[in-house]
Amino acid sequence: MRTRSTRIAALTAGVLAAAWAGSAAPLGAVAPTVRAAHNSTLNRTIAVSVTGRSLYHRVGERTGHVLCGSVCSHVWPPLTVPSASTPLVRGAGVTGTLGKFRRPDGRWQVSLRGLPLYRFSGDRGPGQVHGQGVGRIWFAVSAATASSGPPPSSVPGY
Repeated sequence: MRTRSTRIAALTAGVLAAAWAGSAAPLGAVAPTVRAAHNSTLNRTIAVSVTGRSLYHRVGERTGHVLCGSVCSHVWPPLTVPSASTPLVRGAGVTGTLGKFRRPDGRWQVSLRGLPLYRFSGDRGPGQVHGQGVGRIWFAVSAATASSGPPPSSVPGY
């Protein structure tokens, strides 16, 4: 006859085995901070957030040199992490170094290849790139190139 602690241990092992077998990632895996996704509007692969939102950079910015301050960040929310010790993970297809730096407001902003990353408040979901070309200074970040300027061809209406 099994004791209560033996039954609990067997049940726990079974639950853990089922969870491991049915999961897409191993236990303890960290979701990518930035991943790559093909954008059909731009017809290229861009960097996106873990939720699939397009990521942008502002021309003239680089790590530690932020031009988008508190008012701007209401329209262009920076991609941030909770602390300096938060691990950053590149998803498949993303090339270059992910980094983080302290913004003037004290938050830790994520950068890719030295470009501070932002979302656009006008994008309501994954795949949207309504921020592309805004003011001729905001552009979707390529997942796999070091270009910091506008894309080779612009998209009409943006």
